[in-house]
Amino acid sequence: MAGEPSSEAPEDTVKPEKIAEELVARTSSISEAKIRAVQPMTGDASSRRYFRVELSGVERKSAVLMILAHGVGPLVAGQQSNQDDTYVELTNFLRTNDILTPELLCDGRDSGALLIEDVGDRALWQFAFSKPRNDRETVSAYSKAIDLMQIIHKTAPDPNCIAFKRWMGKEQYQAEAHRFIEFFLPQYHLSSAEIAVVSDLISSLSKRLDSQVKVLSHRDFMSWNLHIDHGGNVRVLDFQDSLLAAPGYDLISLLADRDTAQALGKDLVQELMRYALAGSGESDTVFREHFYTALLQRHLRLCGQFLVLSEKKQNPIYKSWVPGMLYWVGRGLHALPEYDPAAKLLTGLIPEVKAGFNDPW
Repeated sequence: MAGEPSSEAPEDTVKPEKIAEELVARTSSISEAKIRAVQPMTGDASSRRYFRVELSGVERKSAVLMILAHGVGPLVAGQQSNQDDTYVELTNFLRTNDILTPELLCDGRDSGALLIEDVGDRALWQFAFSKPRNDRETVSAYSKAIDLMQIIHKTAPDPNCIAFKRWMGKEQYQAEAHRFIEFFLPQYHLSSAEIAVVSDLISSLSKRLDSQVKVLSHRDFMSWNLHIDHGGNVRVLDFQDSLLAAPGYDLISLLADRDTAQALGKDLVQELMRYALAGSGESDTVFREHFYTALLQRHLRLCGQFLVLSEKKQNPIYKSWVPGMLYWVGRGLHALPEYDPAAKLLTGLIPEVKAGFNDPW
């Protein structure tokens, strides 16, 4: 979600059936397969497109065709790279470190696509939103995701890997969160003094995040990017923007993205936060500092970004996620009382921020 496409072939010029046929033929383990169907898969904010390639005549029954978008990477300090190359590089790096991603079956960047393992449709978010929900099964699935997150965070640095050559710094955190001022706040017609209060909040958060230890971070570790495979293992997707960043960011993405926290409920979120704390090796004070500073920065950014995406893609789903972000902004402001001027301003302006502030988790 962080990158924007720099050059993208028009959809009507891309023939997924033809590309699938080419890449299947180039993949030794399935080169003799017959393609039964090429079906579009539901996407998200990404500019990449996905198709399930149904196979017969071989042991593997399906694969996923990823049509590349030639997108640029995230706003970072350090080395820049396009997402096509980093996806391939990070697939190899993560799998070498026993972090389960879809297997890369065929590197078809020369044809504008990759053929990857099909890990199924059982995304982690389904455990949170299923009705009726088995809470013990949900906690087990999310606990496995937290285990995986902490394994990623503790992965030994490799100076040759792109993820360790780029990082989030104060300027990047500040530029991201400034989307709240640029795209969300104009509807409230604030004075320059009021804008300065929010700007001071963002500046302080950015400095605090930059001062924290940097870990290998997925940066989009949300329930939609994690799948449970047939063996019950958590598979991580959409990892091409991984880089060095503050440690609280991925846990926020997992537990407080969109309406995930509302679906899980307060008791399960708190149980999972305690589980994450136990595995982090941090004190409660440090853990809360990491969690709530990252929460505020991330959610301020997304309130602005989701409004932009809703208009750009003419899809109201993005706008519908903003209230969930705002509730957590209120909770973050309650947890960090040093930001009282911003709390007074935003709780007075925005009902969802006020509701979150009055319902701390």
